[in-house]
Amino acid sequence: MRHRPILLSLVVTVIIATGIVAGCGGGGGGAPADPATVTGTVRDDASLDPIANAHVTIGAATAQTNANGYFTIATTAGTRTISIAKNAYQTQNLTRNLSAGNTSVGTRYLRPALLAGNGAASGRVRFGGQNMAGARVTGGGAEATTRADGTYGIYNLQAGERGILAVDAGGEHVGSVAVQIAAGQMTTDANITLNLSPPDLPQF
Repeated sequence: MRHRPILLSLVVTVIIATGIVAGCGGGGGGAPADPATVTGTVRDDASLDPIANAHVTIGAATAQTNANGYFTIATTAGTRTISIAKNAYQTQNLTRNLSAGNTSVGTRYLRPALLAGNGAASGRVRFGGQNMAGARVTGGGAEATTRADGTYGIYNLQAGERGILAVDAGGEHVGSVAVQIAAGQMTTDANITLNLSPPDLPQF
């Protein structure tokens, strides 16, 4: 009977020690995050052409776009920042809450980098109240193509008042607009309405 208190004390000590080991060991932090895959396509915001060899980064994971501008990159579920970079373009960062499995970020348009003293303009090209896709937009040696919704972005226009010309895909309708370009900035709402007969392009 005199040995029971000592034996009981040893049992309690073992139980406490086992609990501490169980609580502190096992790798900590709970279950690993579920795997996730991000896919998308990268294009030039002016020409709409696919951009090959753009670098896509999510944390420590990296990937490159192929000749069609397509990429796929493996990561884990959760809130992630996706960075898309390419020489001569402005880096694009977007944040997404990724679920397990596949997430598409669709088509991402990279803006060309602006040279010193140059700016950019964006707007919409319309004819007869309809958005014009595939219209060619030019100004000061720069070129752009309108998207399906008629919007465009044209880059590296010299600062100052500039004329921008738009011609529809069939070459039948032409329109122009005069805009004030600021160095290092994007001038918005440079909207162009096409006409049946070509107007004179403003000269500056």
